[in-house]
Amino acid sequence: IDKGECDFVEDVSSQFPVSVFMELMGMPLEKLRDFRAVADEYFEARTDEDVANLFGKIVGIMTELIELRRAHPEDDLISRMVQFEIEGRPITLGELQSICSILFLGGMDNMVLCMLPLGGRDNRKNEDPNKFDIDRKRIEHITFSSGPHLCLGHHLARMELRILTEEWVKRIPAFRARPGVKAHSRVGTVMALESLPLEWEGQNDQ
Repeated sequence: IDKGECDFVEDVSSQFPVSVFMELMGMPLEKLRDFRAVADEYFEARTDEDVANLFGKIVGIMTELIELRRAHPEDDLISRMVQFEIEGRPITLGELQSICSILFLGGMDNMVLCMLPLGGRDNRKNEDPNKFDIDRKRIEHITFSSGPHLCLGHHLARMELRILTEEWVKRIPAFRARPGVKAHSRVGTVMALESLPLEWEGQNDQ
């Protein structure tokens, strides 16, 4: 905070929600950057071959954790999932691999923007949709999709967003995008901001 600046993507959004997810899952926090790098590669992949190879790598990562928790269970989601039963039978390794690998992708890259947010720009649903208005009384968006495609982690994501916003404004009530810096987005399986430099009056400026 005293520095008076940060790259919100690098310093906050790529770490805070991911670390929460990793703790819930029982994943080693010291691997955060390594796992994030794999997720980033996956979402930036442009060919089916690259997607398949990277998904195989993710399956390998999660299989190691599944086997570790089978041998040494702890109080985390993977330890609980290995004990799941489906219609009276134990969950299979293949089913665990599929579930955990999808959770890995959702949890390691949970601040991404896919095309769904464009639905929020529909002026039939939101008045003056291109205006940033934090006081909107009625908001209709499909950031987390809807119906059978509703994001399973949307409750956790909403809670993280609320807590992050509350704690951020307590510490940094006034901030701005760094002047002259143009934000860039990545393309691939999903879109996402690659960086978002922010600045504020820090201790060093007083």
